[in-house]
Amino acid sequence: MSFAVGQRMLVRKYWSEIVVGCLLAGCILAGCQPDGVCIESLQVRAGVSAIWTGYNSSGPYGATTWDSLRVQGVGSDSVYWCINSARGYLPLRATAPTSAFQLQWHGHTDTLFIDHSNDTIFVDMSCGCTVYHTINELHWCGAIIDSADIINAAVTTADESHIVLYLHDYGPY
Repeated sequence: MSFAVGQRMLVRKYWSEIVVGCLLAGCILAGCQPDGVCIESLQVRAGVSAIWTGYNSSGPYGATTWDSLRVQGVGSDSVYWCINSARGYLPLRATAPTSAFQLQWHGHTDTLFIDHSNDTIFVDMSCGCTVYHTINELHWCGAIIDSADIINAAVTTADESHIVLYLHDYGPY
């Protein structure tokens, strides 16, 4: 028997193992991400909802829609929230334990301080790192915020609610 015939017989004998091995290698290689492609969102922001409270002849009431609350980072030119909505998202500082925001509504100004811890998390080689936060405490000064609650302290995405602000009613508008 010649060497070439022996090789053909060996290939035929192990044909199914060779095919399965090639398919498995192809699946493994297809599952690898090319460098520089990050498929995970690294955006992490605190979701903030606001309810304004007031009083009428029936007693206290609350509403979740109102006009033009402006929220801006203290020491920043960026306006994060200036809409007629009761929900917005605020970026927390990754390099400091406190983030401060100025709220302006109907000629009144408040400052909201969010005390938080920062945890740097390695995502993967193509995405790098992101910073998750844990909200520890809320402080404020001024006349707009009546009270506030932390409803979810872990800030790990940009799609959840974390803080509820209860605002004073300064109507009529």
